[in-house]
Amino acid sequence: MNSEYSLGKGKTYHDLKEAYIIFLCPFDPEGDGLLKYLAHTYLNQNRAKRLNDGAQKVIINSKSSFKGVSPDLQGLARLMNDELVKLNRHFDYAQNKIKEINRDPEKRSIIMEYETKMLERERDAEEAGMKRGMQRDIERGM
Repeated sequence: MNSEYSLGKGKTYHDLKEAYIIFLCPFDPEGDGLLKYLAHTYLNQNRAKRLNDGAQKVIINSKSSFKGVSPDLQGLARLMNDELVKLNRHFDYAQNKIKEINRDPEKRSIIMEYETKMLERERDAEEAGMKRGMQRDIERGM
């Protein structure tokens, strides 16, 4: 872990820097139709108590309605959906980088290999979870 986001001796959670974990999803992970979901950390023993660790999880659902959403967030969702975005220099830069990567077979290969490894890990984790669930059901006599 980066020491910049760690607590030193004598420090409190209030001394932590804000950290954002962003998930870009081409699906609605919660099924509520929102374009942006925000999540924080809560104590397992008391879900009403939020841990002030400075970490915020942001989940972007690119398949949502854009109603009432900022132009920048709409642009990000459109970019995720492979749509052309003419909004500002940041989107121009991102689209140029995407084109550059797609034109370079070596860079494209690296990304495809990375995506394949991610899918394999996801599949392996799902299989392991299924096995654990089945074992738990057996132990409970189900």
